[in-house]
This record gives sequence, structure tokens and C-alpha cells, in this order.
Amino acid sequence: MKYAIVSLGCPKNQVDSENLILQLGISGHSRTAPEDADVILINTCSFIESAKTESVETILEAAATGKRVIAFGCLPARYRDELAREMPEIEAFFGVGENQRIIKQLGRAGAAVETLSSRPLLNAPHFAYLKIAEGCDNRCTYCVIPSIRGPYISRPSAEIFQEARALAQSGVKELIVVAQDTTAYGRDIGENIAGLLEKLSALDIPWIRLMYAYPEAVTDELLDVMRGAGNICAYLDMPLQHSDAGVLKRMGRRPVEGGQLRLIEKIRSKLPDIAIRSTFIVGFPGETDAEFDGLLAFLREARLDRVGAFAYSREEGTPAARMKGQIGAKRRKDRLERLMAAQAAISFERNSGLIGRTLNVLIDEREGDTAIGRTCADAPEIDCGVIVHGAGNARAGDFARVRITEAQDYDIAGVITKEGR
Repeated sequence: MKYAIVSLGCPKNQVDSENLILQLGISGHSRTAPEDADVILINTCSFIESAKTESVETILEAAATGKRVIAFGCLPARYRDELAREMPEIEAFFGVGENQRIIKQLGRAGAAVETLSSRPLLNAPHFAYLKIAEGCDNRCTYCVIPSIRGPYISRPSAEIFQEARALAQSGVKELIVVAQDTTAYGRDIGENIAGLLEKLSALDIPWIRLMYAYPEAVTDELLDVMRGAGNICAYLDMPLQHSDAGVLKRMGRRPVEGGQLRLIEKIRSKLPDIAIRSTFIVGFPGETDAEFDGLLAFLREARLDRVGAFAYSREEGTPAARMKGQIGAKRRKDRLERLMAAQAAISFERNSGLIGRTLNVLIDEREGDTAIGRTCADAPEIDCGVIVHGAGNARAGDFARVRITEAQDYDIAGVITKEGR
């Protein structure tokens, strides 16, 4: 059977979709474009309201084609009965981790036409996400993930290493380590994230990047492994969510020993060239003007390299949804704009300091004589880019030495000086 797949939401969702593609291929089904498919599979997201809206709209657009449609993932995990009642035209809804039920729904197509040595990638073939665990044991008061994906379950390190090695052999240049909380890895199986990264660093992969590291679990051991391995990016994605102790307590976030600023200082003392990325939520219930102003002051002092921010989304079934002091949409939007404006100025200043330097850049795409790439300080699809003028022979997946000539709020630009790894 010919199928098409649409994957929405986070990189963890994308890995789920890629694993389903692998299993469907083994079962003899063939992937194709939506217009040529017999059935359209949609992996949904329901983390916040905008994600739910996108998922519903995508399902309805697929249904309008008149083809068979199956929706799965986070949205049906939360609203399966309601979706089935409101969308009778959809063939089936499946939750998270129900790949075998999806395959059974499609029926076995016959013998696979090829042997798949590693999972197919939905992004460019030179980078891949490596999911090391499922679920979450944290109880952030705004988050629905534990109720959707269940408790934290670490994958055995031998299994992860085998998958990573297969990806390396397929030509992947960058491994991006993901989980709901990567620093919780191994607590349930007697291992830890530092040891896992050390094992992965033995692979012939130029870049290994760590995402979703909770600040209270960023240990000296982890930082020492990052410093000692030549192929672990000097990059740390560390979602802080806020700077005010009162807001963090209402969020259900654990405190950082010595405070966030001291942790950032420690990280930078051990890894002077590190790029620190973080995310923040503004407009959380009860957030006062003073607490928000404190967050802006924290940003200006911390001078983080990369920042993402979200206006609080009131998700039913979460403790935060029942809290007093819910903040109106206009006020949340205003705070989000103010925070991002403050960070844009910081980002421009930091980018300006790169002018004249020559950096190692991984090329992601090319059009004409211009290429777009990333430094080790930038994760794909969420961080800054490097606009490369006069790209020469560089192609997607190549490394190039680029001299930076221009800085923007978030991106930088330059010219190739020497191509190669």
C-alpha cells in the first residue's frame, strides 16, 4: 500500500514518525507524496493550543482530499473519543506508541522491497535526532506531556549506541540527542547522560548536540565530558523557563543550587566557547510586572546566546490551568514581544563580535551561489543561520570554513575561505 506521512510538532515526534516509516517499510508498504497515496498518516501534536489547532487543521485538510486518513500521536492520546465523534470521516485515531496497531490497520502489504539498515530521515540526510528516552517524570504545572507519554523510560545505552552507529554509517554528520529531559537519562537503569555522551563521542560523527538539559541536573561530570570530547558541540540547550523563584515554584520547576546565574558562570568557566540556549514562558498565572521585569533584567545579565520564548498556554487538565491570576492574551503577547526585543539586541551584539572570525559551518541548503548553514552554536530549525556568499563547491552536508563579514539580529553572513570537514 502507498502511504504519505505528515509529522507535526517536536523532534521527538519526528523520531516517532521515522520509526513508523521504518516499520512500514519492513511490512512492505511504500511511502509516497500525499497526492499519490492511498492513505495519509498524520502524527499530531497537542502541547499547546496553537499546536492543537495546527493538528486539527492538518487532519481536516487531508480529509478534504477524499483519501483514507489516520491520525495518531499526542492529540488522539488526549482527545481520542472527542475526535472520533467530531470527525467521523477519519478512518482511525491512535495514541502514542501504537505503531503496531497502525500497521495492523493498514494490513500487511507483503515482503519489503529493500532492507532498511537505519531509520529513514524526514529532514536533510546530514543530521538526525537520537531519542534516548520516552515519557517524563517531571511535574511542571503547565505541561501535559507526562499525561500523554507516561513515566520516564530510558533506552538501554547499547541500543542507543547501535542506532547511532547505523546513522553514522549512513553518512549523518550531526547527531542531536533528544528526550523530554535528557539529563534524567539513565536514572531508572543505573546509567547517566554523561556516560552515554562519552560512549557516543567514540563514533565517527563530527558533531553531537545535547538538547533539553534541565538546569538542576547539569553536573560537573557532564560538563567535563563535553569539554573532553572533540566532537560534542560546545552547545547546551537548557530550558530555564523563568528567573523568578516564586514563578518557578508555581511552575513546579526544581531550584538550581546556587541560582541560575551562578550555574551559567560555572558552565562558561568550564567551556568558555559554549553557546547556551534557553526557553522562557511569559504570562504565567500570577506573574507580576516586577517578576517579568526581573526576567528582562536576568536576560540582560545572563546574555544567553540563543533564546526562545512562549506566551503561557492554558492547557486543560494541568494544575496551572486552575491557578488564580490568569493573565489576558493581550498582556501575554505584549510581554512576549518585549522579551524577544530585549534578546534581539543581545543577540545582535553577540553576533557582531563574530565579524572577522572564521568559523566551521555545516551547510544545510544551497541555492545558486548562496548557501545557508550553521555553526556548532546553532541547532537546526530553531537557532540562527549562516548566510554563505560565494559558496563555491559546497553542498548540503559539507563543512566549510566561513569568514564572518556581517551580523544581523539572529543570523550572520560570510564568505568561504576553505572548504572541508
